[in-house]
Amino acid sequence: MHTLEDTHRIDNNPDLLHVGIADGKLWLSDDARQDIHGFTGRWPDTDNPRQMIAFLQGECRLLQAQDERLDEHAAERNFLAFCALKGIEHAIETKFLGAAHVGAFKPEALLSAFFCPPPMPSLALN
Repeated sequence: MHTLEDTHRIDNNPDLLHVGIADGKLWLSDDARQDIHGFTGRWPDTDNPRQMIAFLQGECRLLQAQDERLDEHAAERNFLAFCALKGIEHAIETKFLGAAHVGAFKPEALLSAFFCPPPMPSLALN
């Protein structure tokens, strides 16, 4: 039986070392900042954890949507970017919402998550 501490160890998500939240403000290491900027080409000007989570989720959806139109090397780069951004997103959520709420990081699930994005909300008026 695994305990909560077992499933949230640093080796399950090393990005936990690169994220901190103090007094409601997000701190990211230089490595995490470089990954985000390098993979997205931009940097959101925020220290708000919710806004950064929303930014990362949006960027991951863009990477998923582009994948079908790319050659093999660009698609591989998109998948690697997706994995890196999801790791940072999970680390922020874990520090912001708590490990018990978020759950363990499961890198083995990233491949299926990349190819099976969550449904987009309906824009139809009901």
